[in-house]
Order: sequence, then C-alpha cells, then structure tokens
Amino acid sequence: MSRLFSIAFAIRDQIETVEGLEGTVIVDRQNNLAAEFLKRMTKAKGLAVIIAMDGARNTSPEFKTYRLRGTFTVTIFTKPVLRAKDAKFADELVESVGQALHGWWPAAVPSNGGHRLRVTRAEFPPNDTYNISRLTVSEPDS
Repeated sequence: MSRLFSIAFAIRDQIETVEGLEGTVIVDRQNNLAAEFLKRMTKAKGLAVIIAMDGARNTSPEFKTYRLRGTFTVTIFTKPVLRAKDAKFADELVESVGQALHGWWPAAVPSNGGHRLRVTRAEFPPNDTYNISRLTVSEPDS
C-alpha cells in the first residue's frame, strides 16, 4: 500500500474514534462506493463519512528527492438540518472530526517527528438530500 493510502486509512481509523462515528467511514478507493455509502447511511441512521485522496504535491521539485505530500477531503453526510437540534449535532460532528485530525499524525506512517496533519478548510456545499460538511486535510510541506 502506498504511503498516501496508509494515511487515508489511518485518517479513517482516527475519525472512527469520535463518538458516534464508529463504522461510518469509507475510504474512497473501496469497491462500489455508492453501495458502501448507502450501507453506512442505513446502519448509522443517516450518517456517513467519505475520505478521498485529492492529490499530492512534490514539495522539493528542485532537488533530487521526490517528496510527495498529500491532501485529503473528509466529507461528512448527515440527514438534512431541519431543527436546531439537528444543526447542533451536525456542527458538533464537524468540530469533533476537525479536532481529531488537526495536529495529529498516524503512528504507523513514518515522519520526522514534527509532521502533523492540518485541517485547512471547511466547506458546506448545498445539497437537496443531505447536510454536507467538507474538511480539507493536508500534510505540511516539510
């Protein structure tokens, strides 16, 4: 498994430590994403998280060292926000996932000891079916 896949699956494991998210997280490289998504939404009563690898950049193109640093998107799907109680639940999930990932690094992936993931952006795209929150998670350049 590549280093980036290892990070994506470690992100899944870290997110599943957040209360209520156990068994809800999918890494986008799994077969039949749509079926897996529906399975999670049904099992968790309207909650699923998808981790996608957006890409990677070479942080030292002028050197002989090939050093890729990945960027990942963590998308949280919940039922539509219809009441204040639903909004509070959705907000707390985004905060909890962001806190679980920002400043964290998977122990199984080698680093220089100071390497930590950064949650660099949160987006809330409109959707007629689900409440969607999207976090961008990046590796530092060093």
